[in-house]
Amino acid sequence: MTATDAKKWFRVHRRAADPRLRLVCFPHAGGTAQLFHGWPALLPADVEVLAVRYPGRQDRLAEACIEDMATLADTIEDALRPWLDRPLALFGHSMGACVAYEVALRLETRGIVPEHLLVSAHEAPPGGPNASRCTTPTTKP
Repeated sequence: MTATDAKKWFRVHRRAADPRLRLVCFPHAGGTAQLFHGWPALLPADVEVLAVRYPGRQDRLAEACIEDMATLADTIEDALRPWLDRPLALFGHSMGACVAYEVALRLETRGIVPEHLLVSAHEAPPGGPNASRCTTPTTKP
């Protein structure tokens, strides 16, 4: 994936000069990166805030949705590579919780462990760590 391709996956709501943490936010099904536009005002100035921009939504409306969770998580994990120079926290809401979890699993297989995995509006996967339950097609708007 080129740097330009990777950039289209994220809206930077706040760029910090020397971030101690990069918070990557994953919206719900049908949601957009705009959901997180007000978050920088609520967080310390040294926390950089990025939001995932799913294809088929908002400014990527002309692109086809990705209907397979594994493909979506693989693609986002790949797009995150330019952003891995700082500690990461992943936050996902509802379907975004599943995507964040799946991305975290992929990062861990590369030896990159997010500082935090924060989720809302979704239950924990059964079976403990590394149990995948978020593999169903769920990304249609």
